[in-house]
Amino acid sequence: MKMTQLFAVAFLIGFAVPAHAQSPFAERVDVVQKVARDVGRVAAALAPHGHGREHGRDRGYGREHGHDRGHDRAPRGRWETVTERVLVPGYWREEHVPPVYGWRFDHCGHRYWGIVQEGGCRRIWVPPHWETRCRQVFVRC
Repeated sequence: MKMTQLFAVAFLIGFAVPAHAQSPFAERVDVVQKVARDVGRVAAALAPHGHGREHGRDRGYGREHGHDRGHDRAPRGRWETVTERVLVPGYWREEHVPPVYGWRFDHCGHRYWGIVQEGGCRRIWVPPHWETRCRQVFVRC
C-alpha cells in the first residue's frame, strides 16, 4: 500500500512543474484536457433527464417491480421492401469528350503527332423514363 502511495506522490510531483518550464507538448496536453472537460460538461448538460432514468439507475417503479412501461423495448413489427415505379423527368446531362490525337502534317509536309479533333463538353438530352425504386418500410404488427 505504501509503495502505491509513493508512486502516486511521485507521479503528482512529476506534473507539478512551473508553468514557464513546461514544454509545448505539456501545454498541448493541458489544452486537450480542458477541451475534454468542457465537452464532458456540455454532454452532461444535454443528457436526457427524466423518463425514470438518471445516472444509470431506475427511479420509482419499473420492470423490477413487475411494471413494464413499454418505452424501453423495441417496437414490434418487421421491415418490408416496397418497390415503386417512378417517372423520372427528362434532363440535360453534360458529357466530357476527350480530344482525338493522330498524325498531322505541317505546311512543309512533315508529319507530327497532334490533336485531330478538339475535346470539350457536350450536352445530351435524357428523355423521361420509368425507374423501379426500392425502399424499406417498417410495418407494425
